[in-house]
Amino acid sequence: MALHHLTRHAQTHLHYLHVQQNYYHLIRQLLAGQGPVAEPLFNEQQVIELTDGLVSNVLGQDYAGVDQYPVRTRMPSPPYLFVSRITALSAKKDRLEPCFIEWEYDIAPDAWFLVDGKTPPFVALESSHAMIVAFTVIGCDHLFKGQLCYRAVDSQTTVYSEMPRAGEMLRGRVNITSFVRAGGVALIAYEYFCYVGDRLVFKLVANSGFFGKREIANARQIDTTGYFARAAQARPFTPLLRCERREFDDAALDALIRGDVATCFGPHYAGHAAGTLCAPDARMLNRVTSIDPCGGAWGLGEAMGEVDIDPDHWVFRAHFKNDPVMPGTFLVEGCEQLVKFFLITSA
Repeated sequence: MALHHLTRHAQTHLHYLHVQQNYYHLIRQLLAGQGPVAEPLFNEQQVIELTDGLVSNVLGQDYAGVDQYPVRTRMPSPPYLFVSRITALSAKKDRLEPCFIEWEYDIAPDAWFLVDGKTPPFVALESSHAMIVAFTVIGCDHLFKGQLCYRAVDSQTTVYSEMPRAGEMLRGRVNITSFVRAGGVALIAYEYFCYVGDRLVFKLVANSGFFGKREIANARQIDTTGYFARAAQARPFTPLLRCERREFDDAALDALIRGDVATCFGPHYAGHAAGTLCAPDARMLNRVTSIDPCGGAWGLGEAMGEVDIDPDHWVFRAHFKNDPVMPGTFLVEGCEQLVKFFLITSA
């Protein structure tokens, strides 16, 4: 009897020590800034299933009707999917009202898009498509009977610090601030905060919406006349190097992407550390048709570039499934590459 009592006492004490050990282990994690890792709302496999598979496999049979629509609200497919997990979400089914969503994206050390170890802006911008999961949870495709397509409308971005680097984790939050039904379309206003850890990388304020095919086909071009009319001539800038060439073909850009600056710009650029223009699969510049170091509305330079849009480009298969459209973020990447090209010519 005494032996049995001692055995139970020893077992109870061992259990207490085990609990105490776990407690101190959690304290050490918190003091080290690590903390216990919470389970995500949706892991990477579920995110991909929501995008390329069946919504009902993740959200349940209440969403089975959505799976019948060939065109529905989807995030981009890999390799243009820049979301590893959804960590928080306040959207409610059938309720078009303000809500938020948070997510994370792990940037692999050998990611296909990296440029000199950094993430180009289009990746961090495109990551905001994680908010499409909120639209899926709300059931927008059910509400719109699969007749409307999701499209970005406009945005304004304020950059506060450097883009994420290889091996870091991007953290995003979108606050959807309003839904407005106007005729046969729905307009959405939102703000996106992009972080690395607690460091704010940029804030984006934007509008998007759900539109019918007719509205998309009749979209008007943007008139930039008023914007350039306000330009004032700036203080002249003298570049450190001056390139005599004014046009650059595909072969010249190939040389620059390989790091052969002298072949692209001339022998006096040899040894100039230009950095990498872009990752090969993210190239959005085929030729530079003109470059003027003193041109443009401000007198600080002007460059004109072109890209050939190939219908078989891989990005159309990724963005979006059954609803191919060139990502606006990829067009922005083309502008980034042209600006970078101009800066390289100026050394």
